[in-house]
Amino acid sequence: MHISVEKERKEYTTSQNHRKITWVIHNVSQEPNKLIINGETVSVAHYLAKILIQGVQGRYNPKEKILTIEMDFDEVLDLRIRW
Repeated sequence: MHISVEKERKEYTTSQNHRKITWVIHNVSQEPNKLIINGETVSVAHYLAKILIQGVQGRYNPKEKILTIEMDFDEVLDLRIRW
């Protein structure tokens, strides 16, 4: 499975100075193998440990099969999730 996020389609603004976008992906049967953020591959172990990486935070709930991704709208140009 491959999901490519095009941020221009949806925006969530938290304040005038700091814009964030939140994606909630349902029915995810397993955690991702890798993330590619702005062209750089990121370790999933670090990502799922909720460590802030290049303006991206995420969590996976295996019980409810929900993957939640929050990212800085102005810093993350491209986010790809691969299983």
